[in-house]
Amino acid sequence: EAERTPPDAEGRAELERRVQELREAVQRHLEALAERLRQENAEAMPFDPSQRLMDQRELDRRTQEMQDAAREGRTDRLQQELAELERMLDALQEGRVARSEGGNARSQRQQEQRERGQQQMGAVQDMVQRQGEMLDRAYRRDQSPQGERRPEPRGPQQQQRRQPPAAQQQQPQQGDTAEAQRDGRQQRALRRALGELMQQFGDLTGEIPEALGRADQAMRQAQEALGQGRDPVPHQQQAIRELQEGGRQMAQSMQRQFGEGEGEGEGQGQAMDSQGQQQGQQGQDRMTGQSQGRDPLGRPTREAPGANDQGSDTAVPQEAEMLRSRRIQEELRRRGAERERPTQELDYIDRLLRAF
Repeated sequence: EAERTPPDAEGRAELERRVQELREAVQRHLEALAERLRQENAEAMPFDPSQRLMDQRELDRRTQEMQDAAREGRTDRLQQELAELERMLDALQEGRVARSEGGNARSQRQQEQRERGQQQMGAVQDMVQRQGEMLDRAYRRDQSPQGERRPEPRGPQQQQRRQPPAAQQQQPQQGDTAEAQRDGRQQRALRRALGELMQQFGDLTGEIPEALGRADQAMRQAQEALGQGRDPVPHQQQAIRELQEGGRQMAQSMQRQFGEGEGEGEGQGQAMDSQGQQQGQQGQDRMTGQSQGRDPLGRPTREAPGANDQGSDTAVPQEAEMLRSRRIQEELRRRGAERERPTQELDYIDRLLRAF
């Protein structure tokens, strides 16, 4: 009978106020939980069955029961319901804190993984540069000394003057052979580094870009060509193209896995395309033949003011001229390796390269 003794008006109002406060607190936590579930991956937030969470319908039902118990004076039942509601509220609060801490830990892990992935993408950029340096040396070996295309001498005296002694012809050949052997060792080391990077990126993201596998094959073919005294240039060009494509695929994989912020992954992928083009603006005019008074090699033409008509176009270039010519060659080869360029432009680049 005591349980059903109705409380006075003041006591009933206090109970109803307490019920309403608990109801609003639980509702706020339920709304916060729903919002977090929408923002985060629900699979990453394991549900603890020991915590009896409630939905809005159950909350409304329990609130109505407590209000009825307060009006009817069932204070013991009301106290039990209040204690149960408070326990659920505590569970919601603890779960929210735990999920927040877990989310912070996941964010930190993802940030660390993102940084490792960006470092690996930077390593691919470095490989593009190193492979390009070997390609440049291969071009120089192919063009010097017999492969260099010079204009035919105009007279017997010039022909005699330009004919180097046999000892001078043999010495560059021996130097080229030694350089090719060194490049063969460097090519092997670069390929080994690529293999390690592919494994690390696979461990990080669970996938290995197919283009990196093709780059590995091209490097192997270039290594074999260097070891056998054959031309490695086509394989090295292919390796550069595949490394650039591999960088783009790595950026896409990073975007899928970790959701790069503010275009970070895209920027890294685009950096693969622009590798080696920092000198492009300076060499653009010379490459397209727009530099006043100079040929594609950077040498003064006979029409240029001050040009020496007595063989200045075929004279041995000075150091500055050689550096300028080398930069032009490097820019042409870089652009020629980017096969996504228009066919007409690639044909023109190939014609310019044949001039070397």
